Amino acid sequence: MNDESDEIRSTGGGGGTEIAVGSGGDETALPAIPDALPVLPLKNTVLFPHLLSPLLVNTDRSRRLIDEVLRSPERLLVCVAVKRPVESSPGPGDLHRVGTVMRIAKMLKFPDDSYRLLVQGVARAAIVDFVSEQPFLAGRVRRLDDTGDRESVETTALARTLAQQFIALVAASPRLSDELQVLAQGVDDPSKLADLVGSHLDFDVAGKQEILQELDVRRRLERVLAEVSREQDAHKVESEIREKVQTDIGRTQRDYMLRQQLEAIRQELGETEDSETEIENLRGRIEAAGMPEEAHEQATRELERL
Repeated sequence: MNDESDEIRSTGGGGGTEIAVGSGGDETALPAIPDALPVLPLKNTVLFPHLLSPLLVNTDRSRRLIDEVLRSPERLLVCVAVKRPVESSPGPGDLHRVGTVMRIAKMLKFPDDSYRLLVQGVARAAIVDFVSEQPFLAGRVRRLDDTGDRESVETTALARTLAQQFIALVAASPRLSDELQVLAQGVDDPSKLADLVGSHLDFDVAGKQEILQELDVRRRLERVLAEVSREQDAHKVESEIREKVQTDIGRTQRDYMLRQQLEAIRQELGETEDSETEIENLRGRIEAAGMPEEAHEQATRELERL
């Protein structure tokens, strides 16, 4: 199966040629989103607004899409997760209708003709309809803005709690980078915080897609906070299991050593018991022999010496 596009954890070592992608003006400003954009299907991942994400593009169809995007000054495309695994290139019916408008920040072209991209999320977007399927997917898009009062007391409290719980999770989990603690502490926007935390949680594409599609900031915070609590509980159980295993291993090793020592003692006791049994047998034979008194006394003295 040829992947249309997949997230990669790292672009790895050297060997790639960096392609200058130019400047689309103020990199910190939110660009205007055109009515229609190329659509890049993603397998096994969901991308979120505002965050930098690495991507691997390794099919002819996707490379054509990226080449077209780089010809535009905005360098924008829509990244959308597939609903389920497909054998061929995903079509419109295989995709979720809510994705993320991304801007290409950097690209490396490798000798095998694959592209390693660094893309930055711009905004949530809904695909209204598809305007073309060849040579790649393209669709009319509508920007999706946050809803709800992000400055309410409840939202503020949820955001503060989420930041604290996530920082604690990062500290306890070897899977998460310590840098995330600093990032979480520095995010003041509740919407961005929910997206940051949600993107790094260890759950499936469907769960992350739910977070992406949730426009109400308070409900999104609640959803992400519930997932953080679930991961904390799972991590606690895993830690307890590891501690129990270590304790059991220590107990097993201790029991083994005690059994070895006991066996050695038993062997020594067994030799002593055999000797005493032999002496008692000799004593019985002396008594049964009916020896003269002098001979009996002499035999008894020799036996006591033993």
